[in-house]
Amino acid sequence: MQPGQESTASDTTSFSAAGPLPGSSPFSLLPDELIRTIATHLHPPDRFRRASWAGNPAYALDYFASVDKRIRRIALSVRWE
Repeated sequence: MQPGQESTASDTTSFSAAGPLPGSSPFSLLPDELIRTIATHLHPPDRFRRASWAGNPAYALDYFASVDKRIRRIALSVRWE
């Protein structure tokens, strides 16, 4: 690809030099396999809420569940099968 040209390929493994689009979650750029791996290593919700850092709103379970519908769908399908 020539400098200054935009790629039309939907390659989710590379990041744009400009970063994610404003208002979009950078998590949405993660490949499904990585999301599945992360989801299988998350604590169950009851242990997650009792964690010492669970009082921080940025790490609340609701935050992870609402970050991106695609990530939530993949994570829930892996965790609760």
